[in-house]
Amino acid sequence: MPNSIYTPKYYVYVYIDPRTWLPFLYGKGCDDRLYIHLTETLENTINKRKFYRIRKLKRLGLKPIIFKHKEGMTSDDAYAFEDLMIMTWGRLGIDPGGILLNIILEGRPPHTPQARAKRRKSLTGRKHSAEHNRKVGEANTGKKHTLEARQKMSRSHKGKTLSPETESVLGSLRT
Repeated sequence: MPNSIYTPKYYVYVYIDPRTWLPFLYGKGCDDRLYIHLTETLENTINKRKFYRIRKLKRLGLKPIIFKHKEGMTSDDAYAFEDLMIMTWGRLGIDPGGILLNIILEGRPPHTPQARAKRRKSLTGRKHSAEHNRKVGEANTGKKHTLEARQKMSRSHKGKTLSPETESVLGSLRT
């Protein structure tokens, strides 16, 4: 099952404050997820306290210490381990004696309509570089969609009409 939530490709990462050597954030991810917090802005972050801590460190000429605490887990196992770490250290201002800036327990990100709208707004108009698009194309060259994926795409396109321009382009590709 490649690229499935059951593939052991997930990990739990931790951000450590280099001034105190204490953790201030735990998260679950795969690929380069552990670095995403370094690029957030005040407008697109959900967790402002985390944003301000990272910004303060940067202004002091420091970087948070970031590493993968545990790797090679399924998505569910990673969420469970993240929850264990959050419960162990506690959340600042929420749990007695807590020090973490995590805002939720049970790891799943908040999917409120406001959170979805904020995320959508932060990604609107975002363009990938030509090099990024080329790399994605190369990585996907030769890969085939599963039968289930092809059926799902087919169902989603049923009943849709194409613009004359699109019909023209597709027509020229078919011949």
